[in-house]
Amino acid sequence: MWHIVLAISAATVIAGCSSVFSSLPSAVGGLPEGTPERSADRPAFPRVHEMPPQRSEGVLSRAEVKKVESDLAAARDNTTRRATEATAAATGANAATTEANAAAH
Repeated sequence: MWHIVLAISAATVIAGCSSVFSSLPSAVGGLPEGTPERSADRPAFPRVHEMPPQRSEGVLSRAEVKKVESDLAAARDNTTRRATEATAAATGANAATTEANAAAH
């Protein structure tokens, strides 16, 4: 019976001192290396009911939206073309290597 009481008491004490374990080496159960230090001052409670300030810039005009869309489409097409060329070059190089290996054997 005393063993159970002692185990519960020890568990309570250990759980209450969890901040002490953060200063222990990581091999013994502390924080892993590279963990940033805790800030000395507590962060402010987030202001969840305050509205953000109004934006200084307005939304994009139709012409600006069309320009951005065309720029994105051009970038996508360029990336697709480069990927296709790289795949074709890799396939051609693999075929040449396979043929050279077959001729050597």
